[in-house]
Amino acid sequence: LLRIAQRELDGTLWGPLAEYGLHCLVSAREFQRYTGTLDNAREIYPRFQRYVEFLRKLRGSDGLLCCGEERVEHFFGSLAAYAKPRDHKCALTIRAIWGLKEGLIPLAEALGKTEDALAYRRLADELLASATQHFWSAEVGAFVNNLPRLKEEKTPVMDELTLTFSVWAGLCPEGRIDATLDLLERMPKTVEPAANWYLTPRMTLLARHGRSAVVLKELRDVWTQMPSVTGPTFTVSEGIRPKGDSPNQFSHSGTVLYDVLLFGLLGFEPAEQPGGIFKLRPQLGELQGLETDIPTARGPIHFKSQ
Repeated sequence: LLRIAQRELDGTLWGPLAEYGLHCLVSAREFQRYTGTLDNAREIYPRFQRYVEFLRKLRGSDGLLCCGEERVEHFFGSLAAYAKPRDHKCALTIRAIWGLKEGLIPLAEALGKTEDALAYRRLADELLASATQHFWSAEVGAFVNNLPRLKEEKTPVMDELTLTFSVWAGLCPEGRIDATLDLLERMPKTVEPAANWYLTPRMTLLARHGRSAVVLKELRDVWTQMPSVTGPTFTVSEGIRPKGDSPNQFSHSGTVLYDVLLFGLLGFEPAEQPGGIFKLRPQLGELQGLETDIPTARGPIHFKSQ
């Protein structure tokens, strides 16, 4: 996405989205896990090294990451509700820790870059210490975006992705994840929902933690009822009910519903190494008669439930 050039021409209100680079770290690791090859990782690894240096430059005196205003070209754009740079700090810092722990650190280890992996781990630990100090609420049992200003603003503000990735990457102090999972299940007004194309992480997490009932209910009541899913595009649109003949009928991620099935309800895990063992941990709940093919590097696995 050529955001800087687009901004020069007033073609977009977004700058380059800092968190998309973090997703690239995890995507590269996932590609290595699912294919068993490191060829692509070797080619792009130097770019990841430069990206980490970019992240270091985003750190403030409080040890947190922040972008916007003086760094407007690095606009953090996944949460439209957070217009001010101070509101990005918790979300971006937690996302960066997730990207390092779930993406770049294991990728560096797989490439034999032991010293790099140690340096990335130290950075992740430093960011987590700062995020916990400023945003972890023992009372709420979750990371709260506006915790430093809670006395003044009264109502806690959280967001779906920060809560999801804090559990996913094991960031909650002493493994206290139940309150965060409860928030993700209930999605009260104090939790800002993510955009449609981020459907997979929360629902996959809930399914993997034995909460498939809420996943199935949302799939039936919300997502499979979307006009774009029932037709004409048969994919997840940008909005729940987009206007006809508009760009919002389409989305960045048309496969997210299948991803929820594959990684959440079926609990599929790749083999990690060529010739290794694939893992399935189905969390189907009341779902019966499910039959599908799971694509793998060694051919499809046919799954059928009774």
